[in-house]
Amino acid sequence: MIDELTYGISCNCLPIMTAIQVTTQNSLNIETENTVLRAELLELNARLQSLNETVSISLMKESNDGEGGRIQS
Repeated sequence: MIDELTYGISCNCLPIMTAIQVTTQNSLNIETENTVLRAELLELNARLQSLNETVSISLMKESNDGEGGRIQS
């Protein structure tokens, strides 16, 4: 009787355990992807800041000499 109940519980738990494993793996995959995206965001923010600084310098030069930062030949 106890063996039958134990077997019944085991059979009922297997799909639940499988679903938990799949969900855990999916969660880990998403977390890994988020980590990559965060690193890319930091890199893109650094590039944007650099471009903004370049534009700012060019605009300051333009206001000072009217050349807009163009290289004279």
